[in-house]
Amino acid sequence: MNRIQSLKINNFKFFRDENPIEFNDNNLLLYGENGSGKSSIYWSLYTLFEASLKSNDNDIKKYFSKIIRIEDNLINIHAQENPIGSDDYNSYIELITTDNPSKTFKISKNDTLINTNIDAKQTNYASDFINYRMLSSISAFRHSDKIDLFWVFVADIFKYVQFPRVQITRNGVLKQITNAAEIWQEIEQGHEVVDSVNSTNPKKIKAYKGSNEYKEFDVLVNSFNDSLKKLIDYINVQAPNFFQKLGYTFPFYLSLEKEAGYYKGKTVYEPVPFVLRIIIPEYDTQTQSVYKPHSFLNEAKLSAIAISIRLAILSSKRLENCLKFIVLDDLLISLDMKNREKVLELLMSDEFVNNYQLIILTHDKMFYQMAKYKISLLEQENWVYYELHEKKDGLTTRPDIKKNRSYVEKAEDFLNDNQLDESANNLRKAAEAFCKKFLSKTDTITEDYSSLDLNGMIVKCKNFALKNEINEAPFEELDKYRKFFLNSSSHDDIDNAKFKTEIEECLNLFKSYFELVKIRNVLAVGTKLHFEMNDKKTSKPFRFDIIIDENTKLYKETGSDSILLRGKTIYNILQGHTIIKENQAKHQSLKVFYENVFSTSDQSSNPDFWEGIKFTDTGLPLNSIRLF
Repeated sequence: MNRIQSLKINNFKFFRDENPIEFNDNNLLLYGENGSGKSSIYWSLYTLFEASLKSNDNDIKKYFSKIIRIEDNLINIHAQENPIGSDDYNSYIELITTDNPSKTFKISKNDTLINTNIDAKQTNYASDFINYRMLSSISAFRHSDKIDLFWVFVADIFKYVQFPRVQITRNGVLKQITNAAEIWQEIEQGHEVVDSVNSTNPKKIKAYKGSNEYKEFDVLVNSFNDSLKKLIDYINVQAPNFFQKLGYTFPFYLSLEKEAGYYKGKTVYEPVPFVLRIIIPEYDTQTQSVYKPHSFLNEAKLSAIAISIRLAILSSKRLENCLKFIVLDDLLISLDMKNREKVLELLMSDEFVNNYQLIILTHDKMFYQMAKYKISLLEQENWVYYELHEKKDGLTTRPDIKKNRSYVEKAEDFLNDNQLDESANNLRKAAEAFCKKFLSKTDTITEDYSSLDLNGMIVKCKNFALKNEINEAPFEELDKYRKFFLNSSSHDDIDNAKFKTEIEECLNLFKSYFELVKIRNVLAVGTKLHFEMNDKKTSKPFRFDIIIDENTKLYKETGSDSILLRGKTIYNILQGHTIIKENQAKHQSLKVFYENVFSTSDQSSNPDFWEGIKFTDTGLPLNSIRLF
């Protein structure tokens, strides 16, 4: 999947000549305090790809010029014109992709070719930009009014939607259009202007009824309405599914109360907007009880409806082989933490994280920390984390953006600065983090439910590695460094030169081994598996039904095959429909379990446990979860 490599924002909005934001193929989670320039990132991406839809170059240049329309410029207020009188402030937005070779999308006063770039147009159509303002627009109606989503669709949705191709003639040139926003603009403009006929006083009029131009326009309007109905039908199927995933069960649907149309005279034309309602047919067992959703529902439920509609539309336009991303700017500020977590779980599900690059921006530090924790639980490693603050620069301010570094990266930085205690402390934290990732939760606590110290966890790791036929040497070496300097209380007694050498060696151990190891939870508690074999003596078939009783992990060292680590299982043995043994417990790897049974069978089954063990629900082999 094509993804963003880097984004350079130069003298645009709050950004000056800051270094590029490095994505490096990852999703991005960014915390930015208010006033730090967080929303400048959102608007730079939005402006960059919206420019692909602008046919007039000046509608792109105006953001980087103080001459075209000074009130529209988005140049950083501290940017200097160079040379004087040139209207050149070195203001631009530039995005580089991970394609091979990479693609560059750039707009500035002198770079406007993006409006002829098919790749940029596809990215704009395939991506989505969602912020709080867009979500709140669903409830921005007076109590005396009904919700009408006309302006929501025209302002925030149509530009990302493709309809079947339509055509219309303008000034003698045939235009073919697929973008819903552009088609609506043609409806707003009305019939083609033509010369009047059968008149002693010829003049320009809107195309008269019966003319080719009139018929062509009617076809366009009818096609627009048909496409809009199909889009609404699709939303009404998909949006409730997303709504349920967000934890809500009451039904809703969109209803096209009135189609788009127009009023036309000889010289007068007026488009008639479509009317689009949100209908809630039943709420809390009561039918036809909610007439005005924006007055009845709280903000969390209204936001959930809006998010469900946006995600349904996004799912309708899956394009392959183009850059696709979802940008969320303070999307969830109106929701409590429980509802925020539901939205995060939905966005971080395979459906979205495997198809889009996610860019989540927030000014809420608690939400930022919760999102990081959620990502760690999901074991999604393709994320990069940034924090953005406002810093003083003489008498002015500018963004200060810093990437969150891993413990190992921090340890190396502190080592280079000769801050040895800090370097050692971060290596200790890195060791603790790896042990917790390698071991099960129960193996990191004592009998009285207190947390094991690093010494206890390394002992557990060595034993666990031995039982899983994993090389113990890295853990033995880590234990050596623990005894020497990884205990925080031992630093004062260490010779400084020797201390530094040991830190360097420990750092190399992490970079050459522990940082390269891949560990992933692949079998959750409750997962049902089975395999079948024939008895060696009688050739009668028997079946093992297995239930995973402890989250089971996949472990991969560089240069070695991945290993499914041992864990707790409960199993039954059946012959036909008769249970021979019930609720038997095992604490060993599935590989050893399977191979022990295989050795006592007639060996007619597949000898490879990855292929022989099946998921009971799907019938897929265990090998289907072998991610690396």
